[in-house]
Amino acid sequence: MATLLHSESRRLYSWWWDSHNTPKNSKWLQENLTDMDGKVKMMIKLIEEDADSFARKAEMYYKKRPELMKLVEEFYRAYRALAERYNHATGELRHARRTIAKAFPDEVPLELGEDSPLKSLALFDEDDLFENTNERHKEDSDRGTRMRGLKQLQEMFGGKETVVQSSKSADEWVRRGQKPEKDREESFHDELLQLATLKDKILRETERAEKAEIDVQGLKKALADLRAEKEDVVFKYQECLEKLSKIEGELNNAQKHSMRLNEKAGRAEIEVQTLKEALIQLEAEKNAGMVKQEEYLYSKKI
Repeated sequence: MATLLHSESRRLYSWWWDSHNTPKNSKWLQENLTDMDGKVKMMIKLIEEDADSFARKAEMYYKKRPELMKLVEEFYRAYRALAERYNHATGELRHARRTIAKAFPDEVPLELGEDSPLKSLALFDEDDLFENTNERHKEDSDRGTRMRGLKQLQEMFGGKETVVQSSKSADEWVRRGQKPEKDREESFHDELLQLATLKDKILRETERAEKAEIDVQGLKKALADLRAEKEDVVFKYQECLEKLSKIEGELNNAQKHSMRLNEKAGRAEIEVQTLKEALIQLEAEKNAGMVKQEEYLYSKKI
């Protein structure tokens, strides 16, 4: 059977079939996930393809291997871009939270807890990503920081009277978003595990392909020997045909010569029969002449 059943495919790759969450608030993220889904579909299709013979499997592997490696590379690049974008957004949220905390230290804590998703999902060094930003802000006074924070909050939430309420809402949003962020982290880890599993499978398939290549080389050598032997047999067969044709020609010539000899023998036999008849006639005439001569001599004596 060339490919697995759809139900079997869903069972083997349930980690992908059951994870289609379509984002509504980010066109870039939606396009990125759609592109990743397409690449995963193509990778699964390439992995599930099968063949009837070992040689065909090896041929398919060498044809599909570059395409599969290209998809793995593109998949990793897409995942890396998604991770960097998410890390950037996480850093901006952390910076905004610090600004709010400095502006309203009684409402929002300055530091995030260790179990916060914004803390646990940072993929890169925060100091490296925001070093320039910290250098710009560390020279500002507390009053300047507070004024900028209030200005940002007014632009974001629409007025001074809603700042405290908005900061509480932001903190509540962070708490509500903790579980989805953990789910995303688990999803990222699952995808990394899938990539590692895929890498191991590629290595195993590479080893199988190398063994298959050795077998194919042996089969090619045996096939070359058989072809050489076949060519030798065909050459000898052609020689036999040529000899047989030559003998047939000689036999035809001998038959024609025999027919000519038979014709000559027939004519000679006819001539012999004619001579025999002539000889018998001559003997009869001779005998008749002798009888007449004897009669003549006898009559003369009387």
